[in-house]
Amino acid sequence: MFARFQTKEEHSEFTDGLLKAMKMREEIAKLQVYQQMGFTTDQQIAAYETAKQDRLNSLNPNIQNNPNKRPISNISDPTDDSNMKYYNQLMGGETTTTTTSSSSTAQIGSETSLSTASSLVSPQESSLCAKLNLPPSAFLQLKTSLISEAVNKGFVKSGSVGKIGRVRVNVSEEQEKQVFEFCLTAGWINTN
Repeated sequence: MFARFQTKEEHSEFTDGLLKAMKMREEIAKLQVYQQMGFTTDQQIAAYETAKQDRLNSLNPNIQNNPNKRPISNISDPTDDSNMKYYNQLMGGETTTTTTSSSSTAQIGSETSLSTASSLVSPQESSLCAKLNLPPSAFLQLKTSLISEAVNKGFVKSGSVGKIGRVRVNVSEEQEKQVFEFCLTAGWINTN
């Protein structure tokens, strides 16, 4: 249809532009996925892709290196758990695997290191979370509630902990008391 209103050269230039725009959109989408994974340099992306290709080759040595000849079922999502484990290795982070041990402290420790909120808590807070079997996100919500209440009123009563924390976070009274004591000893809140 466009050929009727354009010369052959104009139509060829138009279709080349469409193909170029489509390829650019695909490249932008790939870069956005890498950005979500936390990559900031081309070297990190290249290292990740190399490790990913090595994993694919080790899974099935008969697969050729050409990605167009691989079956779709063998191409994995870059943000799935197995790829994130290798990403953490590449970035120098610790690899965490969930174990079936009966020790709840070890399991909570591995969950604490995996969660996003764990990067926002100090080592002392992280050990408190592990001891209380409390996710770091719940700890942070409770801590934020306590501190904001202390800022608004100037003080926090130990009996008001349940009114503050349980509205947003589903935690036990004992966990709330321990977090309250931790915030009190850290000097973040005042009881007077």
